[in-house]
Amino acid sequence: MEEAIIILGAGVAGMAAAKLLAGGGHRVVLVDRSFSPVAQAGHLHVLLGRGQQLLGEQFPEVYRRICAECPEVNWGDEIYWRSPAGPLPKRALDVSTRLLGRAYLDRLLAEELENLPGCELVTGSIQSLKLSPDRSLVTSVTLADGRELGCSHCIDSLGRGSRTRQQLESLFSVRVRTDEIRTALRYFSFDARLRGETEFRQVYYQIDPQTERFGGVISPVGGDRLIATFISIDRDFQPAGNPFHLIPDEVFQRFVDQVEFAPGHRAFGQLHNRRHRYEKFRQLPSNLFLIGDSFCQFNPVFGQGMTVALESAALLAKFVSGAKTGSGSLGFQAQLARSIRFPWMISTMDPYNQDAGRNWSQRATRALMHRVMGRCRESPETHRSLVRALHMLDHPRELLKLRNLI
Repeated sequence: MEEAIIILGAGVAGMAAAKLLAGGGHRVVLVDRSFSPVAQAGHLHVLLGRGQQLLGEQFPEVYRRICAECPEVNWGDEIYWRSPAGPLPKRALDVSTRLLGRAYLDRLLAEELENLPGCELVTGSIQSLKLSPDRSLVTSVTLADGRELGCSHCIDSLGRGSRTRQQLESLFSVRVRTDEIRTALRYFSFDARLRGETEFRQVYYQIDPQTERFGGVISPVGGDRLIATFISIDRDFQPAGNPFHLIPDEVFQRFVDQVEFAPGHRAFGQLHNRRHRYEKFRQLPSNLFLIGDSFCQFNPVFGQGMTVALESAALLAKFVSGAKTGSGSLGFQAQLARSIRFPWMISTMDPYNQDAGRNWSQRATRALMHRVMGRCRESPETHRSLVRALHMLDHPRELLKLRNLI
């Protein structure tokens, strides 16, 4: 039997890669510790417009179920978005997406993979990677229970918990370059339900970390169920009662008045931006690929994680299927690095940490984005372009073509 493509980690990136590669005729083994929803599944997750397109292409049956079961929201006239430059106008835009819970999405994706020909699901914890004598290839993956899985390709999609970087650094005595922007962001998520009529379907008070400590988003995820996430950059903050009343916005508060919050909350921190520059690590085994959060981790303020995960899986499947014999993974990692330039720039334009400084690039990006947000208030063209760029539907260069922007 031919050696399999081993995929480590059944997050969105890993499951999407398994679906695409198995569908392309490869034998795939997907390994995960438990095949249960990720730890942060109880917090709000956003599938951007581009991510929704990719999900429809990669998992059409799953997407049909989501369309039938999950609310659809227009990102212009059904969402109240108070940006740092002020509230954005209520106007219909050509960007609408389905809002859903992460545990729900993980379950649907896993159910499809269970019966997918050519894809085997293996439960187990990853112990280590075994390399060839010249250390140019990953030959097998060793699990904690001693099982050894031979592989033709090894794909790490373990996310923030991946230990591959540390193993490579230990083996080669060379550090993997890592860009890190540390944040003070903390999320506190509450289950809630809507009990009355509201002007908007979703409300988002975007925190300006240079002037404010708090922000929040309240979003439907099906029926009358909501996930309400309170955002803080105050390290000592602990919610007591209903923290959403701390948000100083009349429209946001009118929405809060129609929400019934369940007792208790889920806290989530350590939301630092990290980008591992594997495209510059010349010792990288030629059949080892790193995707999703194993490669780049974004703070979740702009909701880019799942979309980037689906995009990285699509790039990987195309690369593996079209790779010439002997071509290595460095080319793929370079391609992947180019694909996340704009998401990384947006996510890191402000450290969301009042103790951290900002370099000239961050200051310039922040100034530009705040000017764009301000222009949205009187320019429908700018509003549309901004939303489409943030949803990764249009290249960000389209923003620079706008009149009277600079």
